[in-house]
Amino acid sequence: MIKPTASPVARKTGILRTTISMAEIADSQNYSPEVKKVIDLSLNLTTQNLGYKYASADPVNGGMDCSGFIYYVLSKCGVKDVPRDARQQYIWVRKSWKTFRPCLHSATTLLNWMH
Repeated sequence: MIKPTASPVARKTGILRTTISMAEIADSQNYSPEVKKVIDLSLNLTTQNLGYKYASADPVNGGMDCSGFIYYVLSKCGVKDVPRDARQQYIWVRKSWKTFRPCLHSATTLLNWMH
């Protein structure tokens, strides 16, 4: 009789959560107040020990997905009509690039840095 071997079990490892301050971002003193607001709100979210939560756009739920992060931050910063899903956000950015470029660039750069 052949005994099955034990399957390796994936172990949950601790996720390193980290953040930076606005002062640590090169040339941030030259950013517009609108861009600083986006970055401040985004950095504040990094201190809340949030996880990834599919279909969530509110940190109260304990986490957010990527498009939810963009939706939440830009909406809280006063940007109107931000789409909720990534596909629509892509289309929206392509249409609105000149208007929102500095703000969107900061938010997406920070999101990429956080991953």
